[in-house]
Formats: sequence, structure tokens, C-alpha cells
Amino acid sequence: MEPCFFATFSKDEAVRLGSSSGGVFSELASLILDRQGVVFGAKFDENYHVVHGFAQTPEEVQAFMGSKYVQSRTGGAYAQAESFLRQGRQVLYSGTPCQIAGLRAFLGRDEKNRITFFLQF
Repeated sequence: MEPCFFATFSKDEAVRLGSSSGGVFSELASLILDRQGVVFGAKFDENYHVVHGFAQTPEEVQAFMGSKYVQSRTGGAYAQAESFLRQGRQVLYSGTPCQIAGLRAFLGRDEKNRITFFLQF
């Protein structure tokens, strides 16, 4: 299967202006949450380290907003994503290209409910 790439941005000007990637992540996260899915992304922990976590509400997704400009520590995020997928939930996993490759290798199979997303500058 050939990789498929898209270029897009949010039609909502407020979302676009408050985002570092044209609001795409925010729009995708809203879609996944509306479907009772789970969103993974990079956030700062209590020690200001950039770590990967998950969100199940729009309020929790706010921690993922804005570029961090460093690769996050994934910790147990791959195992958490796999657990949600086994529950039949849709998963949006935002990360760097190598983190997405790591998730795919960890899962070892194609998941129909998984949506992966990354930004590359």
C-alpha cells in the first residue's frame, strides 16, 4: 500500500490562529473524541519534560496544543494505545515520524481503528 498524504487546515479561524499547524490536530482530535475515541500527543509533565500522554476529553487535549520542538518520551503510550485499540476504540496518535514507525512496529499489525498523524518540518 502506498503512503497517502494530505495538506489541509481548519476552516475555523480561531482554531487556526491558536494552533501551530493550521488547526489540523485540533480538528482531528475533535472528530476522534466525538466518536468516543482516544487522542495521544506530546505534553509537558510536572518537571517540564515533554512526554506522551492520552486524552479522552476536549479539555485534556488542550495540553497537547502547540509545538514542543523536541521529541517526547513515549513511556507506556504504545501499550496504552494498544489497550484502547483492543477495546475497539479509535485512536489518534500524534507524534514524530519515527514515533509513528515505533507504534506500528510495536503493534506488529495493521489496526483498522488506528489513525496516525505527524508533522514534519
